[in-house]
Amino acid sequence: MKTPKVFLPACWPPPRSPRLDLQYLAMPLRETITVHHFISPKAPAHKSFIEPWARRVEEQSNGRIEVKIFPAMSMGGKPPELYRQVRDGAADVVWTVIGYTPGVFPRSEVFELPTVHQGSARATNLAIQENFALLADDFKDLKPILVHAHAGNALHLRETAVRAVGDVKDMKLRTPSRTGAWMIEILECGARRHAPARATPGPLQGCGRRRPDPLRGGPALQAAGADQILR
Repeated sequence: MKTPKVFLPACWPPPRSPRLDLQYLAMPLRETITVHHFISPKAPAHKSFIEPWARRVEEQSNGRIEVKIFPAMSMGGKPPELYRQVRDGAADVVWTVIGYTPGVFPRSEVFELPTVHQGSARATNLAIQENFALLADDFKDLKPILVHAHAGNALHLRETAVRAVGDVKDMKLRTPSRTGAWMIEILECGARRHAPARATPGPLQGCGRRRPDPLRGGPALQAAGADQILR
């Protein structure tokens, strides 16, 4: 989720003469936008999604806008704090996960539920876009650029193969969202909240993910259709 602040131009100093006034009017303003997110700069989502978007903004503004990207929480804080950072003006734009702030986006969290998201990221993204008026109150403090999901639900295990519900019994599964925790509780296994580290995490002993969740690869971006929405 990318949620920019409202951008306001800097105030000009009072002109000393009509001639200076004309000079100020002729000067092109250059706006710098900061983009903060939690994944590694080597992650496909950074290289194939966020970085190209930033360069298009610069190109289409004819150099009037500069976009500075701060990956891997390099502006400080932890991933669940990204929403507050953009809301309070510490960052201009963030890319984050709705599930990191449970209860802040209750309408949008509906699309994380397994009975709503049924495996097709493209279908879920179309549903989000078509029904965004119903979600708008979730973003009353923000100006969303894009709200999206991707390929679907997955368990990431280092050693054990999960082929049936019974295979996860008594496992400890970590999830970044409360909807993920609800699903894990139904599967009758222990659950504790987990947010990704500063860089893209490696294989975890048991990591259950719900959607919307960070895009991890170029093919997933294309499958979800999110890369087309921003064009």
